[in-house]
Amino acid sequence: MIVLLGAIAALAAGSGSAPAPESPAMAVPVQYPTAEQLADAYPRQAVADRIGGRSLMACAIKPDGTMGACRTVGEEPRGRGFGEATLALKRYFRVKPGTFDHMPIPFTELVEMTWTPGGGAAVNVPQAPYLFGREAAVISGLPAPSDAALSAAVACFAAHPATRCNVRRLTWQEAPSGAESLVAVRKSGREQGTDLVLCDFQTDGHLANCQTTSDAASAVMRDVGAKFVAPGVADDGFPTEPGRAVLVLEWERLYPAAQIATSPP
Repeated sequence: MIVLLGAIAALAAGSGSAPAPESPAMAVPVQYPTAEQLADAYPRQAVADRIGGRSLMACAIKPDGTMGACRTVGEEPRGRGFGEATLALKRYFRVKPGTFDHMPIPFTELVEMTWTPGGGAAVNVPQAPYLFGREAAVISGLPAPSDAALSAAVACFAAHPATRCNVRRLTWQEAPSGAESLVAVRKSGREQGTDLVLCDFQTDGHLANCQTTSDAASAVMRDVGAKFVAPGVADDGFPTEPGRAVLVLEWERLYPAAQIATSPP
């Protein structure tokens, strides 16, 4: 298992590059539904039948902190109204939008609900990194041979890296949706450990020649790798080429929501 130094955040300073701008700040929930609002939203028939469940909702965070374009990503058991009940609660949430260089950035928030027989419900807003690809970086100075490059990238993110690495945080221009990421993680079947994905950048920003540290990571990349598009520069303005993309998969933090993600058709 690779032990990360606070994952990419701790290494994003690079080695001798110009001072980076403000690090991206993730969205922070500041208001949740009250206990009374949660109880009122509990599906009435499920209350009568004393049935509990879980549901997962994904929403785009608006600049004013409200949630929009919400959709149900998953629910257990299906058909008992828990997904619809979660959607009905979106108006009670407020979120401090994420920022980069003091400007709001697009963000999708995930809300997990645990419904308990008797009419109670608990809210969980998982903390980043949560979706595959949210922790990503541009890394440069790796050896040319592919196997050596992957080994060097792993060393960069180990607890005591043997070499000084030049790592810069990367925010994607395009990336898989929350639902696509969750389904891909669930299909992989891996629940523990940490993996790295190392890819070349194509001229159009897509990824190519990807290597991974596990078969599960390879499976995820086959499903959603084509959805990633880099903007041409890292967050500090450093060109992505001739660097390589690094994506981190911390399975213990990714898999819990994937367990209730909507299964592919």
